[in-house]
Formats: sequence, structure tokens, C-alpha cells
Amino acid sequence: MNTAATHPDPFQALGEALQAVIEDAVAKALASVKTASSEDAVMLSVPEAAERLGVGTTKVKQLIASGQLASVTIGRRRLVPAENVRSFGSGDAGRGLAS
Repeated sequence: MNTAATHPDPFQALGEALQAVIEDAVAKALASVKTASSEDAVMLSVPEAAERLGVGTTKVKQLIASGQLASVTIGRRRLVPAENVRSFGSGDAGRGLAS
């Protein structure tokens, strides 16, 4: 008589539950790391600046091209100072102007 078919392995169920808990904890830890580094960033990519301002990337590029939002180019990347995004988003657009 096969007892495995009638009695599930308690260690297998425990292992599956433990794996689910670990995967959830790792996902939460990774999410908090991304959030913290993004909020503390000194320079933002165009998509990050757009997300913080609540507009699309095309609008951010237009703001940069018109001189309303300062940016720098490092290599092939266009970056916007986070302080300029904060001041622009708060309505103090004068501080976010390109100089």
C-alpha cells in the first residue's frame, strides 16, 4: 500500500509556504530599494522627470528645448537636476530655468 498518496508530505507543504514568504519578502525589499534610490537621486532621466511632473516624456523634452527646464547631457544621456524638477513642479519655475 502506498502511503504517500493518502498522506501528503508535511515537509513539502512547509517548503512551499516558506518559499512563498521568502519571494514576497524579497519583492518588497527590492521595491523599497528602487523607491529610496529614485527619491534620493540628484539627477533624473527624462522619463523619471516626466513621472515626477505628471507629464509625458515629450512634454519634458519640449520644456528642456524651450529653456523652461534645465538639463545636462552626460555622454548620450539627457539628465535633469532633481532640484529643478521639484522647483518646477511646485510652481517656482524660475528656479528650474536653464541658464
